[in-house]
Amino acid sequence: MSSKGLPGFANSLAIASELSAALGALYEEAADTDRSASVALLRNDPRRDLFFERILVDSGGVRRDDIAVSFDHLPVQVRKRVSSGQAFVEFGDQSTDFMKLLGLPASEGATLAMRGFCLDNELAGALALVEPKRRFGGRVLDKLVPAAEMFGLAYARLHEHDARLEAVRTLEDITRSIHTEYERTVSELEKRLHSAQDASLAGGSPDSGRAAELERALHTALNQSRVTAQKLAAVDQQVSTAVSKLERAHMELHQQTEIARRHSDLIHTVRQRLESALESPDPRAAIDDLLRSLRNYE
Repeated sequence: MSSKGLPGFANSLAIASELSAALGALYEEAADTDRSASVALLRNDPRRDLFFERILVDSGGVRRDDIAVSFDHLPVQVRKRVSSGQAFVEFGDQSTDFMKLLGLPASEGATLAMRGFCLDNELAGALALVEPKRRFGGRVLDKLVPAAEMFGLAYARLHEHDARLEAVRTLEDITRSIHTEYERTVSELEKRLHSAQDASLAGGSPDSGRAAELERALHTALNQSRVTAQKLAAVDQQVSTAVSKLERAHMELHQQTEIARRHSDLIHTVRQRLESALESPDPRAAIDDLLRSLRNYE
C-alpha cells in the first residue's frame, strides 16, 4: 500500500466525484509498488456485452476513450471468472495479445489481469491491471487486491449516481417534448378556430359546422393533453420510486464503505502495534494491550 495506506485510500474514494478520480487513487496504490504499472476501467454495456469506454491511468495521467470490444472476444475461462465479479483472473501467455485488443500499454514480459464488477447481477465493468515484468520485489497484483475490493464499492456508488442523473435528464427531455408538442397543437387549433369564426362573421352566414368541428378538435386535444399529463405523472412517480431505491442502495454502499474503512483502520492499527511489540522490551505486555484493543473494537 501507499504511504497513506488503506485508510487514506478509502478517504480518497469517498471524496471522489467521478470515476477517473477514483481510478486515479487506485493507480497510486499500484504505483507505490511499480510506477510503470497501469490500471484501466473497461465500462461494459450488459445489453450488448460490449466494452464501450476505456478509462486508462498510468504515469502519463488519465485518458478516456470510446471503444467497441465485444466481451465474447475474451477467453471462455476469463469471461466466466470476470462475469462472477469475485477475483482477478490472469491472462498469462495471452496477455500481450489482449492488451493490444483492449488498447492497453504493452511491454515485453508485461502481464494482464482483470477483475469484473457486477451490478444487479450484470457485468457493469472490468478493472484491468497491466503489470510490467519485475526482477525483484512483490507483485503489484498481490498488493492491489484489497484496494480493488474497495474500488468496487466506489464504482457502484458512482455508477448509481450517474444512473439517477440520467433518469432525471430523460424525464426532463420527455416532459419538455410533450409540453412543446401540446402547446404547438393547441396553438394551431386555436388559430384555425379563430380564422373560421372571423370568416363566418365577415360572410354574414356563420359556418357553425366548421366552427363546431374545430371546437371539438380543440376539446379533443385538451383531453389528450390531460391524459398525457396523467401518464407523465405516472412516469414521474416511477422515476421517483427508482431514485428512492437508488438512494437507499447508495446509503447501503456508504455503510459498506465505512465498514471497509474501519476494517482498514483496524488492520493499520494492528500492524503498528505488532511492529511496536517486536521492538518493545516486554512484547507480552504489548500483545496483551493489543488484544484488549481488539476486544473493545468488537
